[in-house]
Amino acid sequence: MKRLARLFIFFLPAVLLFACQKEDLFQNEDTFYINKDRKLKRKLVYSSSKAEEPYARTDYYYDRFGNLIKELITVDPDPVTFKNIFMYDQKGRLLEKRHYGIPQGASSTGLTEDNLTLYTVSHYSYPDENTKVETIYLLDEFEDSTVYEYENNLLIKETHFKKSGSVFWYKTYTYDEDGNLIQDYEEPGGTKNVYTYKDGHIVSMKDYVNDSLRVVNDYVYHKEGTRWIVEVNYSGPYGNFISEKSTYEHGLLIEYIKYHPTFIGAEWFCARYEYY
Repeated sequence: MKRLARLFIFFLPAVLLFACQKEDLFQNEDTFYINKDRKLKRKLVYSSSKAEEPYARTDYYYDRFGNLIKELITVDPDPVTFKNIFMYDQKGRLLEKRHYGIPQGASSTGLTEDNLTLYTVSHYSYPDENTKVETIYLLDEFEDSTVYEYENNLLIKETHFKKSGSVFWYKTYTYDEDGNLIQDYEEPGGTKNVYTYKDGHIVSMKDYVNDSLRVVNDYVYHKEGTRWIVEVNYSGPYGNFISEKSTYEHGLLIEYIKYHPTFIGAEWFCARYEYY
């Protein structure tokens, strides 16, 4: 039962936060780039790009230093579903993340964010300038921990530990001289992703298992007026098709479409973004 509860707590936020920005592209008026100066205000999630009303939304709040301090996640028909609270030290380093959700067995009718139940607390410590340690507690019980190692502000390794203290899994990261991620490798499993760039932006990602090529994702960029469209062409066990499409305007991600991995051509969900 505890296992099912944990899956429920973590799975839905993970789906809602699935889309991410590729922050490895150079800036030029006529070239695709990422705008890092604007803060994300809201994310709206739709069943497809043709849907008129979103079924979920995430609102983001920041302190005067620009640190993210709250995420408020709503999934219809709930008035409020999840809340994440972040706390920082005077150096701006993350110290704690608190994840809240609907109380188990309770009705969501009439709930506010103040009525949500605290489920997980993640504590962060910094033994030295190149190491961050995350410790997670689920319903007040120690769950697991992760050690993140950095070099020149780039993550080079993350090691995940079980409750017993033994290593559960780990992942290493390799970069080129420009700081672009060119490989990540995970054990157990022997999975490896290899990234290729052209003119500073990603053009392909190849997925290997025990050095056997499994999936190739090719990134295609084209401009439509003031917008850049980035499509990811998947080639692997499920066939050949477009798996994702991201739309940027003035360097800001404004729409992300994820296509279903088995119902080829069907949209899994569509996310749209608003900024401060």
